[in-house]
Amino acid sequence: MTRALAMMVQNRADRIRALRSAGTVNGIETAEVTSVDQRTLEVTFVHPLPGQPGAVPAGLALLGPAQIAITGGVRVTAIGVRIQAVSGRVLTLRTDVAGDFSDYTLSLVAAPGSDAPPAGFDPVLSRVVIRFKANCPSDLDCVAPAPLMGAPEQGGGAVADYLAKDWASFRGVMLDRMSVTIPDWTERSPADALITVVEALAWTADRLSYMQDAAATEAYLGTARLRASLRRHARLLDYRVHEGCNARAWVTVEVAAGTAADGASLPRGTVLAAMGARAPVILAPAAAAEALRGARAVFETMHDLTLAADHSVIALHDWSGSVTRLPRGATAATLRRTPGMGLQRGDVLILEQTVGLATGREEDRDPAQRAAVRLTEVEVGTDPLDGTPILTVGWAAADALPFDLCLRAQTVTSGVPALIEAAHALGNVVLADHGVSLSGTPGLSPARAQAGHPFRPRLDRGDIAYAAPYDDAEARRLPATGLLIQTPAEALPQVLLFDGAAHWRPQGDLLGADRFAQDFVVEPAEDALPRLRFGDDVQGKSPPLNAAFSARVRVGGGPSGNLGPDSLGTVVTALTGIVSLRNPLPAQGGQARETAAEIRRYAPQAFRTQNRAVTEADWRAAAEAFPEVQRARAEFRWTGSWYTVFVTVDRRDGQPVSSDADFARRLLDHLEFYRLAGYDLELRDPVFRPLDIALLVCLRPGYVSADIRARLIDIFASRLRLDGLRGFFHPDRFSFGDPLWLSALYAAAMAVDGVASVRATRFHPRGIAPTAELQAGVIRPAKSAILRCDSDPNRPENGAIEFDVRESA
Repeated sequence: MTRALAMMVQNRADRIRALRSAGTVNGIETAEVTSVDQRTLEVTFVHPLPGQPGAVPAGLALLGPAQIAITGGVRVTAIGVRIQAVSGRVLTLRTDVAGDFSDYTLSLVAAPGSDAPPAGFDPVLSRVVIRFKANCPSDLDCVAPAPLMGAPEQGGGAVADYLAKDWASFRGVMLDRMSVTIPDWTERSPADALITVVEALAWTADRLSYMQDAAATEAYLGTARLRASLRRHARLLDYRVHEGCNARAWVTVEVAAGTAADGASLPRGTVLAAMGARAPVILAPAAAAEALRGARAVFETMHDLTLAADHSVIALHDWSGSVTRLPRGATAATLRRTPGMGLQRGDVLILEQTVGLATGREEDRDPAQRAAVRLTEVEVGTDPLDGTPILTVGWAAADALPFDLCLRAQTVTSGVPALIEAAHALGNVVLADHGVSLSGTPGLSPARAQAGHPFRPRLDRGDIAYAAPYDDAEARRLPATGLLIQTPAEALPQVLLFDGAAHWRPQGDLLGADRFAQDFVVEPAEDALPRLRFGDDVQGKSPPLNAAFSARVRVGGGPSGNLGPDSLGTVVTALTGIVSLRNPLPAQGGQARETAAEIRRYAPQAFRTQNRAVTEADWRAAAEAFPEVQRARAEFRWTGSWYTVFVTVDRRDGQPVSSDADFARRLLDHLEFYRLAGYDLELRDPVFRPLDIALLVCLRPGYVSADIRARLIDIFASRLRLDGLRGFFHPDRFSFGDPLWLSALYAAAMAVDGVASVRATRFHPRGIAPTAELQAGVIRPAKSAILRCDSDPNRPENGAIEFDVRESA
């Protein structure tokens, strides 16, 4: 019985501590082989042995060799033992032989053949396992593995499905297990209490499994599926994910003279709607909420506008018919001034063709012949011939007309030809963007911040509009052309919070916010309502506890706002006297938000974008990134105390550089972003190399030289040709260091129907003696020079090409 009891012990240490604290019963603590010949054993007891000071038990005789037995073994089984020494708690034994590699049991017995321990010795600690070969080299752990507590018997119980990862599979695993452990329970009704417990546990296991999967899945940009994770991964790569952008449109308002609207202000945020051709022009604010439900799109004005009846439709002055059209590239026009006209610099006009040029009918007009221009110059004057009051206006080159605007069209009435006005200018122009402000207050859940919990409320609207920030004072100094296009990465959610004391404004992130910034971030989700994330008093201010937030939200945006021209036609206002409103130009800029695939494609490349200019090639690339620059060159020069970067710009359409102050200012602002400390920046005009070219052209029979000459002049012009294509010497066809091949001249001339042969008689730079350019068939300018051949008799210094056209005999 004692042997069986000792075999059940799994933790001798607890029993040893109990004996040591009691002090009444002794037992074996450890036993080990100490000699090289593996025959000497030192047995350590919990207390001193009988016969030693402080012995436990006291008053008993010393242990004898007959009370010590060593059993076990495979090869060596009968091992005799004698007592070599006794010292305190240590009993030194000497065996007659060394044991083998198997386990032996050293036992204390009351008498030979007995299983009971001596009097005063613990039955559990009266035996200990020893190994004679414990000190022999071995690759195995000297400590045998402990048996598992409560390990199931082999072959018993249900087999666990380790592939279970969702609610249904977890429920099935638990029901399979219970079928084995509780075979009498066969109820599977959902109403059963035990089934309810099983399903609740399966739901919990499903949530824990999801958290495990989400932690691994959302940890990488390539596998993340939550939009918040994708946005944060991309931001770490210096890439800003955009959530789309709303569209913008130029809207013109026609006002009747002498009405309430004439001279009144149309405030920022006025609602404009696209409701169809039969919709009323003016919609009362009280009936707007219900009526706007069926609107195709709703816009709101982005700035205040003072309405004036004299700005509704403005006639163009043709100087007694001498100006028949505003050519493509025009940057000025003359208007007929009326007494109530008050146009100023910064106002926007829309120039449009009003009738079809072939028929003179309004329904035949081309809707593409419309352009918005921002006035940079306004000069009051009078036509000295007939005394007509006029107003001469100018605009920036960036707003230059992209088409020829004809001022008169010929029509036939009752067989009599007549000229009618074919174009006009529209004033009362306001910029509007897609989206509507909600009249009610959207709810936040939870509505108040609580101590000990991060305030991450959900907004109860998910269709939030995103728009780039707009400053009307700054916009009035910019061309009208670029204001319709926004940068989606700069667009912010149109959400404004108020906590009862101050406003909180949205930001793209809080990385640059200080601890006092009352900012927040809207984190959209793929299939849920967006969450609002506030600061932590380090990056952004944390919301005050128990503060009740109210929200002002605009909804809409995206590509649905890219309306065609003349789509907007209804305004929500209490003013009377508005005759009509429309958007002559299509609304532009509406974009959908980036998809997960687009984020994974573009974000890893964002950090490769260099936002500084270090080398001359960097400066060249930075300048060429400006929309109005065709090509650029950069050169470093030591200017006494520091380096100066001289940037030479080849502007599109051959426009001036330094003499255009507005262009120079905007380009310098653009380049300033890339400039390193310690470098100055200067803009330079390009160096042009004028050409002197003469071609001898022989015609085929039946062709007239005057016609062919006119055709050649048109083809080799430095402007747009009559067919709208660029002329051979158009400024955008040549840039720094571009050569001119004689074969290209021959090919262009031979393409004219009627030309039999072409031969160059002069082919070299103007003002410089020829250096075998004609024989080489190419003119190569310096890397910093641009070839030029304007063929302008007023400016022969800009180069010319001559044609000697000879008819066949």
